[in-house]
Amino acid sequence: MPGIASALKRSQPDICQHLYVENTQALENRLLQGEIDIALIEGIILSDKIAKLPFAEDALELICAKGHPLYGQKQVQAEELRNQAFILREQGSGTRNVFENYMRTAKIPIHVVGESTSSTAIIEMVMSGLGLGVLSRRCVQRYTSEQLISSCTIHGMPMRRYFYICYLAGHPFTSQMADFIRISQQSVQPV
Repeated sequence: MPGIASALKRSQPDICQHLYVENTQALENRLLQGEIDIALIEGIILSDKIAKLPFAEDALELICAKGHPLYGQKQVQAEELRNQAFILREQGSGTRNVFENYMRTAKIPIHVVGESTSSTAIIEMVMSGLGLGVLSRRCVQRYTSEQLISSCTIHGMPMRRYFYICYLAGHPFTSQMADFIRISQQSVQPV
């Protein structure tokens, strides 16, 4: 989002931006209440009153600290996650919903020892050895490339997800919203 907001500011300095970084449920409610015009959302939108434009594909990855037995592995079995401590996004987060659904399907209980609305806070807690995390590949790329943490996939759990540009269907579609969509599509990097 920071890259998109910065590109929009350079391209369209007359557009007044106000950014909210919140989970899927909160952003959906803001759209429905008319508090925001447009949102980038990575979770499941429940309301049929919201239009969804596919924007980017992403994947969730398991992250762990140096010294953890899973550090450096490229893929783990779901069973290896049994009895592990997890630091996850808060309830209502699309990231958490995707992971919980996969683990429920695998019949692996999740032992949550911490929650945060901040991906950075989750990464910091994981780096401190407090537990494993599950975050977007986009969020953890810098940390994994610097080898501060390790990330891997879970065998048989392709935790792919999509980001959507969302807006209230039937709400007037402004030129500023069109500019946001255009710049967002130009700014996205494949993972």
